[in-house]
Amino acid sequence: MFRSPKLTVSMLIGAAMLFACDVGRGLTTLALVTPSTSLSMVVNSIDSEDSPAGSIEATPRRPLDHELQVVREDLLSISPFDRPFTRYLSISPIVQARSPDLAEQYRRTLTVMINALSDEPSQTAPVPIDADHTLYRVDLRHYGWEERADPYRDKWEALVHASPFAVCHRGTEAADVRDLTRTRVPILGVDALREAAARPSVYAVLTDLPPTLSELLARLDVDPDADVLEFEAVQTTSKDAADRSSDPLAFRYETPEERANRPENAPTREANNQLVVFSLPNGLDGHMVVDRTGRRVDEANGTSLIEAACLGDQGEAVQAIHEAYRGSVTLELAAAELGIYADEFLSQLDELDVSLAALGSPLGAVDRSTWRAHFGQTVCAFDLGSVAKTPDCR
Repeated sequence: MFRSPKLTVSMLIGAAMLFACDVGRGLTTLALVTPSTSLSMVVNSIDSEDSPAGSIEATPRRPLDHELQVVREDLLSISPFDRPFTRYLSISPIVQARSPDLAEQYRRTLTVMINALSDEPSQTAPVPIDADHTLYRVDLRHYGWEERADPYRDKWEALVHASPFAVCHRGTEAADVRDLTRTRVPILGVDALREAAARPSVYAVLTDLPPTLSELLARLDVDPDADVLEFEAVQTTSKDAADRSSDPLAFRYETPEERANRPENAPTREANNQLVVFSLPNGLDGHMVVDRTGRRVDEANGTSLIEAACLGDQGEAVQAIHEAYRGSVTLELAAAELGIYADEFLSQLDELDVSLAALGSPLGAVDRSTWRAHFGQTVCAFDLGSVAKTPDCR
């Protein structure tokens, strides 16, 4: 039966047993297989670290594969009822390609950042699911994100649709995770979430902002004439800043407890757009940009609402995160954001868009906008899946 002096596999079609023998080592292995069992799976199960030279070696798993495995195992550990409301946030690229200090700043600010996008009355911390605290479980119901956000099924889907970095991954494990959560993109990088949620239109959906300032003030039980506390100039880095007659103004409405200390003559000043700072139900600062008529402006000057929302003790860390994200994308970071190793990225670099060629040079990097523009093509080039905005999702 056995013809190879090294490794022979005999399979009987329709039978349930498989015998394998390594004559050189005098070992016989008995394995149970089914019609769906992959031959490569069997060979890999026979192979081991002490295999002799020339034997088959398993291909190293991508970081993405490990991430999907951890998420799948976590999903199987929770109630089937909760799985459709379960999503995951990842800081794996930061841990792989950035400094440990920056990764710790991400961990420290994550709870504030997520809750600054919630209209729920209480704050809830995401749950780390791995030993290195790179993957975090979130329950959509804790942040009001399970609510419908037309035309999307829920607020998470609105986030995914707004992000050029949201990927529907290919592969058996990815399909299992999608089936368990009933969503195309159950895992989102924290940076991808921050960038998408910083859009005023998306932020308005997540925090359930009304269309007008008067409706917001009525919801907050605030008198617009009596309760203005202060105006503050707001810095902006938008490219069209020079086209506006004046910078946006931020003004904060005081709570009833603060009214006794309100200045008698609150300053007033006209501006094309104003950034209203108010308290969310959970106590964090909320933001809404309005025009001169008091209507909400959903695409307002590129103001970063997420960074503005994370104030107080989180301010310095948030600023460091924001600056790091807006900086250059290195080879290591590009590979990490794809969920692959740098060597694999380099091996296919000639097949990628020429604008990414700098990543092949020592200390080479590209700017964030270039990486954003070609991220989807790169995902396809490595056969990782497709960005969520495209219909190709297998």
